[in-house]
Amino acid sequence: MTAQLSNLSGIVDLDKEWHQMVLLVRAYMRDFGKLNLLLGGSEETDDKTILMCLQLAVIDVNSMPPCTAFSLPTLVQRGYVTLMLYGTMVHIMEGLMLLETRNRLTWQEGGTMIGIQDKTPLLDAHVKYFKDSFSVSARQKKIADSISEAMDPGLVGVHSEFFHINGFLFGT
Repeated sequence: MTAQLSNLSGIVDLDKEWHQMVLLVRAYMRDFGKLNLLLGGSEETDDKTILMCLQLAVIDVNSMPPCTAFSLPTLVQRGYVTLMLYGTMVHIMEGLMLLETRNRLTWQEGGTMIGIQDKTPLLDAHVKYFKDSFSVSARQKKIADSISEAMDPGLVGVHSEFFHINGFLFGT
């Protein structure tokens, strides 16, 4: 286990995909201590928070119609890596926005307005971009997967409502 993920030990039995996704999210966000000069060289988001947000992203994908119960390893195998990255980042940045708004302070000194923790509008723009990308791509991917599985005689797929109402997929 890498030193970066050492604080995840013992909280859950993680497959390698979970570890790799936490590292991928951290790398994509460039959230490394040596790059965070304004944070005194510490990481902005710890591994446990990234893991929690990754779990929320998996829940988000599974709860989109058609509802599924895919695990992260299955989603990775099916090509949902970028979606998991974007979904995780949305949850991380929404949490950071809450922190920013809770700790926002502005004051005026000698005609100059000074703000501390005023990155909320920037974070909001990033959240909107990644959330929109995540939502559109996830819907398209799930529809394509469902159609693909429904067309494969060896797989069940997610049938239309006509199958459930009439008991068959194709009308005769």
